[in-house]
Amino acid sequence: MMWRKVPVVVNLSDVFKHLSYRDEIMSELRRNRIFDILRVSGRVNLLDLANELQISSETVRRDLKRMADEGVVEIVRGGATLPDVLREAAFQHCLNLNADLKRKIAAAAATLVENGDTIMIGGGSTTCYLALALRDHRNLRIITNSVDAARILGSRGENEVHAVGGRLDDYLGSTVGVVAVENIRRYSAEKTFFSVGAVDASIGLTSDTADEVACWQAMIEAGSQAIALIDSSKFGQRCLFKCASFEEIDTIVADRSPDPALAASFAAHKIEFINADGSGTAEKSQSRIHRANSSKVREQA
Repeated sequence: MMWRKVPVVVNLSDVFKHLSYRDEIMSELRRNRIFDILRVSGRVNLLDLANELQISSETVRRDLKRMADEGVVEIVRGGATLPDVLREAAFQHCLNLNADLKRKIAAAAATLVENGDTIMIGGGSTTCYLALALRDHRNLRIITNSVDAARILGSRGENEVHAVGGRLDDYLGSTVGVVAVENIRRYSAEKTFFSVGAVDASIGLTSDTADEVACWQAMIEAGSQAIALIDSSKFGQRCLFKCASFEEIDTIVADRSPDPALAASFAAHKIEFINADGSGTAEKSQSRIHRANSSKVREQA
């Protein structure tokens, strides 16, 4: 039996339409991701976006240009930022997002603070709730780059508030930049409280905001105990910039228990886990100073 070849007719117009439709979908997905990052960080860097999305800088420029034409972003040197009206709405969105969980976390974290403590408070929506939860504490010395935390706790006459100088980021509601980091490094505190964008069992704590990460890292170095406030929506997630490894963290306060993989990472690094709903805690950790001293004793032995 002889087989006869049948010619296949391809309509190039249909092919191009399909490719164009696919490209439009991919572009929309990228723009949505860019906007999600902007809602968290308030500003994006072109090269960082290219690395995050694994696309060329030119493609990022085209996406940002289109978003600017739609009024969603404002183009600035090296990247883009949210327009003022959206920046204010985005910050309010962060405060309102999982607000009840953040209040629970803040209330649990406040029990770790004693009257007379010297503490550091990083920027972020969850730490704003911590400042509110600390209003009845007395004789605190607070070092913070959070404008709201400084205002809330500074109104209490018994407290001594050191507001860290630097470049004010009105979206983050905190001071950031090189000057802020250098100012933070001049201080020493018993406890550092901060919140992050995500926590993953294999990489640690991350965030999408490079400027704020730099401030958190300086605070972790300056404090004897590092206490992270993390709502459970951030479990198992990753952001662009690494904030801290598990070795640097003493305590994590969250609204529910983590999954087994994350819980195993906490336990392996002797991180105290405090469940804000009161259903139990993991093994308590030693502070990094105590860990370091223990290591020295073992080495001498």
